[in-house]
Amino acid sequence: MRILVFLCSTLLSAAPSIRLDPPCGAARVRITWDSEGRAPVRVLAAGNAMTGDEPAVGSAETGDWVTEGMEFQLVDGSGAVLASTTVRCATTGSIWPLQAGNEWHFRYRDRTVTGQHTVWRVARVEGEWAVLEPGPSWARRVRVDESGRIWRLLNDGTQQVFVDPAGGPAFARVSGTASSSATLAGLFGREFSWNAPVVGVGRDSGKFAQGVGPVSVQSDVVAGSSGGLGSALELIEARIDGVRHAPAYPSAELMVEATTFDVTGKRARNCAVPCYFVACGVAPGADPSGTYRPCMEASLRGGSGRVQLIDSAGSVLSDSPANGWIRILLPGTPGRYKITGVLPETAISRTIEIQ
Repeated sequence: MRILVFLCSTLLSAAPSIRLDPPCGAARVRITWDSEGRAPVRVLAAGNAMTGDEPAVGSAETGDWVTEGMEFQLVDGSGAVLASTTVRCATTGSIWPLQAGNEWHFRYRDRTVTGQHTVWRVARVEGEWAVLEPGPSWARRVRVDESGRIWRLLNDGTQQVFVDPAGGPAFARVSGTASSSATLAGLFGREFSWNAPVVGVGRDSGKFAQGVGPVSVQSDVVAGSSGGLGSALELIEARIDGVRHAPAYPSAELMVEATTFDVTGKRARNCAVPCYFVACGVAPGADPSGTYRPCMEASLRGGSGRVQLIDSAGSVLSDSPANGWIRILLPGTPGRYKITGVLPETAISRTIEIQ
C-alpha cells in the first residue's frame, strides 16, 4: 500500500521510497532514496550490500553491472525492508501485443478538452487480425508479423504495412529510436517513434514500445493559421496478457496546509468566530472581540476515517471525523505534534511544529 501526503498542494511521499535513474536500459544507474527520517539505512542490490550506513536521504551510483530484473532494497539498521524497486524494462515480447482482452488506457486532449480518458481494447481476434475497439483512427484491424512489422486492414480489404520498426517500406516512417521507454504505465523496452504522411489536412505520429505497444499517438492539423494540435493520447495504464501496468496510485491521502505554525506570534490561522451582526454580543455563537483560537486545516481521503492531533507523549488532543476539509484547534504550547489520519486499514502521520 502506497500512502501519499499533500502539503501546501504539493505531493510528497509519506512512505520510504527508492528510485532508479535511468529506470531501465542502462548498466549504470543512480539510486536515490528517502527513508522519511529513519536512519541509518543501507541499499541492497540483488540481496547484497551496495552501501554502508547512510543518512535518511541520499543517493549512490552503481557500477556497470545493473541487469533486467535486479531488485534494489532500502533497509534500516535491523535489516527490515523500507522500500524496494526492480529494474523492469519489458525488453522481450511483441512491439504491439494483440491478444484478445489486452487494453490501453490513455489520457486524451484536443482543442476543446484536456485531461479526458479513452481506452483501446482488443475486442476479439479474427484469424490473424486483432479487432480494436475503438482503436486509432488509422486502423481498426491490425496484426504484427514475425518480423515485427505492424499491418493494417483497409476498408477495401487491402493489407498494408503501417510501420516497420526496422525502417523498411511502410505507410509511416520511423523517425527515431530509444533503448527504453519510460511511461506513466511503467518501464518498457525498445521504443521507436513514427510519422505518417499528410492525409487531407491531418498528419498522425506516435510511439510504440516493446512489450506494451502504443505509448503515445498525436494527430496534427496541417492548415496554415488553423494548424497545430488536433488531438493527443498519452498511455497511463495497460493490461497485457492479464497483467496490469499502472502508476502507483495512492490508496490514501492526507492533506495539511503547513507543517509549521506560529501560535506565539499569532500568525497561525484564527478560527475564532467573529461578530457578524449588531446584536451578536447578546446572542450565542460569536467569540468576544480579540479572541485568538489558533487552528489548521487538514483533510483525509481514501475512505471514511478520522484525523487526530497527538502530542509528543502520545496523548490524543483532538479526534475529528474526516469528511472533507476540517479545522483542528492548535494547542498554545510550543513543540512537535503529529497529525494522524486513521483509516480502517492504515494510518498516515505527519509531524507539525508549533512555535
